[in-house]
Formats: sequence, C-alpha cells, structure tokens
Amino acid sequence: MKVTVKLFKSKRLKNGENPIVIELSHNKKRKIISTGESAKPSNWLNSGKIGSRDTKSTIKNKNIKDVYNTLYNRCDECFSKIGEYDLNLICDVNKPITKKEEQVYIEDDDIKFDDFYNLIDYKAQTQKASSLKNYKQLKNYLISTYGDSLPMSVINQRWVDIFQTKLAEDKSVQQQAKLSKYFMIVFNFGRDNDLIANKKVNINKKMTVYKVKGKKALSPLALKTLFNHLTAVLFSHNPERDYRLTYMMHNVCNGIMVYMLDFFFQGLAPIDIANIKMGDLEIKSRLKEKTKGMQPFEVVNQFKGLSKEEMAIKLKEMNDNDVKYIVLPNGLFRKKTSSEAQLVIPLTKELEQILKFYRYKKDGSLKEKDDFLINFLNKDKQRTQKQQVERIANCVYFLKKGMIKEFEKLDIANNILDEFREMSLYSMRHTYITAGLRIGINKEQLANMAGHSVNEQATYFDGYFDHQLLSNNLKIYESLIK
Repeated sequence: MKVTVKLFKSKRLKNGENPIVIELSHNKKRKIISTGESAKPSNWLNSGKIGSRDTKSTIKNKNIKDVYNTLYNRCDECFSKIGEYDLNLICDVNKPITKKEEQVYIEDDDIKFDDFYNLIDYKAQTQKASSLKNYKQLKNYLISTYGDSLPMSVINQRWVDIFQTKLAEDKSVQQQAKLSKYFMIVFNFGRDNDLIANKKVNINKKMTVYKVKGKKALSPLALKTLFNHLTAVLFSHNPERDYRLTYMMHNVCNGIMVYMLDFFFQGLAPIDIANIKMGDLEIKSRLKEKTKGMQPFEVVNQFKGLSKEEMAIKLKEMNDNDVKYIVLPNGLFRKKTSSEAQLVIPLTKELEQILKFYRYKKDGSLKEKDDFLINFLNKDKQRTQKQQVERIANCVYFLKKGMIKEFEKLDIANNILDEFREMSLYSMRHTYITAGLRIGINKEQLANMAGHSVNEQATYFDGYFDHQLLSNNLKIYESLIK
C-alpha cells in the first residue's frame, strides 16, 4: 500500500488554487481523498508540503498531516484486522475497521469526475513522460470533435460506437487503434478506481481495423471500371487539342488520368508523384539495352544468312516485341521517409497517351525539364513542404469531387460508385499493392517496389534488377486488360 500527498493539478478551485489530496494505491487500484486544503502550484513543494510563501502554510500543513496520519493508520489497522487492504473501507473514515462479514457502508468518494477531460488529466499525472503525448493527443482530438467539455453522463456504448465511426472517418488505422486504446485505458482506470459511475463499454476492434475512409484499396471490379473510363477518355480526346483540361481541377478527365497515372507509377504517395518533373523521366527500350551489352559481331550474327525481306520482317518482329519503359535516372526520394524510390514503369499505350496530355504548358508550348509533370505545383511559385501538401490536397479534393459528380450521371453500379466516393488519391497506392499481391507477386519484392521497407533503406534494392521491376509492373498492367 502506498499513501502519497499530491497537488491535484487538473482541477482548479474558485480561489485559483488546486486541491491537495491523499492518494492511496495498491495492486493497480487507486483512491483519492480530499484533505480540505488547497494551494497554488507555485507554492507546492516536491516534498509534499506547502511552502512558506503561502501565509497559511503552517496550519494547512498540519491539517494535511492529520488526514495523512489518519489514513495511514487505517491502512495498518485494516491489514491487521482483515488481512488485506480494502480501499473503500480505509477511505471511509467514519466507519470502523471490521471484518468483511460485519461491514456495512455506502461508497461515498470525496472526488468524482463529471468531465472526461479531467479524468484524462488525472490519469496522465501518473504516467511517464514518454506516454504523456498519447493522452494529450487523445484529449486534443476529443476537444476538436466534441468541444471544451465532455460530460461523463453522455458516455455510453452508443456514444462509443459513434466515436469509433468518427475515428474511422478522420484517422489512419494506426491512429484509430492508438486513440481507441488510450480512451479505454482512461475509461477503465476511472471505473476500476470508482472515479466515475459509468457502465462498462467496449471498443469494436474490427471497426477500428477495417473502416478507414480514403485508404482502402479499390476492388478489382472498381479498378477495372476506372481503367475502362481512362481508355474512353484517351479515345475521345486529343492531347494537342485538349491539353488544357490538365489544368482544370474540377475536370473528370483530368481526375481519371491523375488517378491512373499514380497507379501506373507504382502507387507513389501524392506528394511524391506531384513533385516529379519532366526532366526526371527517361524512356528506355529493353531491346536497345540488350544490344548495348552485345559485341558488334553478335548483333550481325542475328541477321546472318537472311535476305533483305527476311531481315526487314525480323526487325519488325523485334520492334513489335520490344518493351519501352520509364526510369528516373536521377532518383526519386520519398518526401515522407527520405528513402529512394526505384521506378521501372512499362510505357504502355495508355500511359504514353496520358503523358502526351501533360507535356504542354498553358500557352501550348512544350514543358521544360524543370516543369512539373502533373499541374498541381508551379516551378515559378515557391512553396514550403507544408504549403505543397495543402495545395496538393486541395487539387485532389476538387478532382475527386469532379469525378464523382460525373460518375453519378453514368450507369455505374451502386457498390462501385460507393467505392469511388470513399477513395482518395492515396487509395491508388493501396490498390497498386493489393493488385500485385492478388496476382502473386512476391511480398518482399512488392514491399520494395512500394517503398515500405523503411528500416532497410540501405539495402532496398540489393540484387533487385530492373528487369524484375519491369516484369512485375507488366504483370499488373496485363491483369487490367485481360
């Protein structure tokens, strides 16, 4: 049993002082009793006394010591008579210490919490500094959602269910799990120590894990639907004539192309794909890369003994079977993790056509090497990373809004339309990863392609050659057109 004198910092009295309490703790249970005295934090000493700057410190310290001695003696008496520490009986100083079968008393704590924020503050006082930020995050989120007061009387199971729904809309999987966990730690702490009178509530873990707005992967059918709309856009629009739509953030065609472009670019995070510049992209040919490593006589031997007609046929066949792909020779470092993203992207006919739309400036001239590929950012306008994130988020918001507005006019199944309503540009990252897993790409390779192995940055791509990346990306693309 531990008996401690404390300044109750999370509660402020009308006189501007904080109450002084006695805390009894045993076997992870706590009980707090008011001493009837109070003090300013500036006058409170670490030794558990009021400093002499308080003019009434002498009499206050005496009263505090009397309450402390009473409770301390009752602890000893309780253990000697009953053989255990009964916190309720010890704190009820008007009740005699008797054996359990003779006990007749009613719980009547001196301090009860009627606001959840005060309970969070009290619980946080007993924690290590490393854990305090978690309680602070919980309190800040609740204040942003429910205002400056959260009465204990409103917290029941229905309230918790609504709370989880709000979390699913606002937070990532990890944040949902953490905030839910610390909510229950504080709530159960209050119940276990008789600091609140609320009934038991539960967190639905399945809801926490799976209901993540804007971060789900699209289903295969939804992805196929989006891809089909992309092919329709590319068929019905001409890059040289219609390039201006890439500067319109409410345009459905621009939205579809941006979302699918992100998918083709190995599901890059929005901040990363928005920062790709025209000069970052280099188009290569698998045939040319192969012949680079060949001796001249090896190239000649491929056509040895062929007539001109046969040579022309073979050249055409080789060109038809050749695969062009995009690399970033200067590298791309992810904004979030600073790890290098290695991209080897098949230059499919759809991707090639998309890139043609984004090669023009507003005035119709071709972009320069330092111009951004996607028209979210402008090289002539300097922005901090925070401003970039805000600008990109606004563009993505309006692109999605424009897409949904047009999709609702089309004959799209309701379940697919619901997926589109819930998706974000970041969803394409999850969609790319799940599409790869679905067709059997090795998980470790896929994690490298997506840049998820942050702790192994130094050996990200050791032994992981371009042709493996290219082969994996071709598999994902071919799954779309089957």
